[in-house]
Amino acid sequence: MIALSQDIDAPKTHSVLLFLIAMAIWLVLPDDAHAQAKRIRHCSAEAQYNINEAVRFLKVNRRELKNDFDFKARRGQERRIRRKIDRRIDKLVFNCAERVLCREESPRIAMRGGMKRIRLCYNKLNTGSFCYFAGIVGHEFGHVVGIPKKRLGRHHREGGDTVYDFQTFVTDLCQESGWQRQVEPPRWGSWIRASHKKRKCVHKQGGGDDWRNGLVIHLWDCKAGPWANKAWFYDSATRYIRSTANPDKCLHKRSPGWENGNRIHLWDCSGGSRANKTWIHDSGSGLIRAAENPSKCLHKRSPGWRNGNRIHLWDCAAGTAGAKSWRLHDLP
Repeated sequence: MIALSQDIDAPKTHSVLLFLIAMAIWLVLPDDAHAQAKRIRHCSAEAQYNINEAVRFLKVNRRELKNDFDFKARRGQERRIRRKIDRRIDKLVFNCAERVLCREESPRIAMRGGMKRIRLCYNKLNTGSFCYFAGIVGHEFGHVVGIPKKRLGRHHREGGDTVYDFQTFVTDLCQESGWQRQVEPPRWGSWIRASHKKRKCVHKQGGGDDWRNGLVIHLWDCKAGPWANKAWFYDSATRYIRSTANPDKCLHKRSPGWENGNRIHLWDCSGGSRANKTWIHDSGSGLIRAAENPSKCLHKRSPGWRNGNRIHLWDCAAGTAGAKSWRLHDLP
């Protein structure tokens, strides 16, 4: 409590204090796009996709994680664990850098590296089961939220404690709720890069955490902006081009017709007709054709290479090769 002297204008001082507090919060909190780009580090496109899916599974089943599992803790400790599940599930940071943890002689495939950090040896996770992988992520998330475990190294040597029980609970919940699938790499998790201008890539408009329907798809410098804006993969089962950072969002053509100039934008993969969102990439020519009308391709709108040049639909046979040829470049 701050005591204000009678000589000081209290309302004015109160406003100044509020302004200073707001400035301090602004300086401490990271830029959303920067935070999104830093949340998953040194991971392949496949790893990024499956990590995002595992976290999405935990979020969708947050209520079950909090209410249906016996944490075997004191009442106050259980309340703290449940609060941490809510507070930290959106703040997890993953790192796939292969250091001492990932050596062949080390049996460990994951560990908590800090309050919200999880280190993964993704290349050692070779069972092919998504729910097994989700269980591993759940195990480390259990450490993050403070689920009780055995002490003095016995946790890893002996197992069988509450954190391992939580891992089993997450794996079983994943299987029972229909999330089980084989962990296979997307056909490509890449930059969609202009063949004739290697510094330019297909980006979505907006910040790394902006996923509104209708966001413009345009040309931008490959090394600029958050990775979430420029990371895509081809879902061969559906022929959708999905965002690696948010697989529920896809490249769509804006209007139902096939007229030249029909804009490409971001939209829910589950929304609209299949004709608006199914594509075929011809690796030989670099063309990305509409699956329902292969005479139409993704083109850049204007002749130049400026940032913001929109991507639209145009006749595959028309225009220069540079306007419609795309190469897939693995995420750095």
